[in-house]
Amino acid sequence: MRKSTGFFYLLILAGTLLCKGCGDSPQVIVFHAGSLSRLMSDLKAGFEAANPGVEVILEASGSIPACRKTSELHRQADIIAVSDSQVIERLLYPKFSDWSLVFAGNKMGIAYGEHSKYGEEINSDNWFEILSRKDVKLGRADPDLDPCGYRTLFCWKLSDVFYQEKLAGKSIAASLEANCPPANMRPFELELVALLQSYALDYVFIYESIARQFNLKFVDLPDKINLGTTTEAAFYSSVDFQVNGGGEKEFTVSGQQICYAFTIPESAPHPQLALKFGEFMLKSREISDNFYQTVEAASLHPENLPRELRKLLP
Repeated sequence: MRKSTGFFYLLILAGTLLCKGCGDSPQVIVFHAGSLSRLMSDLKAGFEAANPGVEVILEASGSIPACRKTSELHRQADIIAVSDSQVIERLLYPKFSDWSLVFAGNKMGIAYGEHSKYGEEINSDNWFEILSRKDVKLGRADPDLDPCGYRTLFCWKLSDVFYQEKLAGKSIAASLEANCPPANMRPFELELVALLQSYALDYVFIYESIARQFNLKFVDLPDKINLGTTTEAAFYSSVDFQVNGGGEKEFTVSGQQICYAFTIPESAPHPQLALKFGEFMLKSREISDNFYQTVEAASLHPENLPRELRKLLP
């Protein structure tokens, strides 16, 4: 079942109210994916320490709402950082920004806890059989709001091909979708962590970085499925998903290696500070390493990239 985008607008209203009353000190306003929360918190602390008097304002959400705050509601941000570079391409390029820069990576897997049913049995070979059991409570992110949601569906579809000799005509994707009702979906990943920690769910499809950051148990998936490597790009590209934004706001994303990207919108209120923060992000590779989100920096539109950032590419 495809959900309405009503939650998106409630989220935006809450963010707008939160930002009212912000101080008069120089600011860098960052809209970012929920899965970047801990990474951004450390980057904020480091940047503010290196730039006394500057305040970094962080606002987390799903990646799709993060972009739509600017493209549809015309809210101003200095940095928009998302968990899928395709979201910037589909929602911001070229009207709101004509470049994006990949700065972090990840891979998909399955997180669970000490309480999870069959936790002592599950592994990288039998995970789909465990998660198909009717007494298992499985959670995932909303694919219309968060790339983690449609990447979960990509994992399931790719698994049907990868494990086809074992399946005897059955479908992993169909089985897991049936075992993960809409009530088990959440707008973005950190809400799934809360449900897992409160024992409301047994397992969630999620990024490795989040599982490691919250000390959750984690099932590694094969490279053919986890969307974490460049070597399987052709296989990943065999799946796609149409994000439902309503009417002309719908767009299609395809399976790719997980690449987080950021941009500085044309409407950024503090563009020079935004550039400084972007440089700081790229220079702080050890921070990304600590959060399991390392990837080589790259740009989809290098000809439009600001000179200060272009010189930092490999």
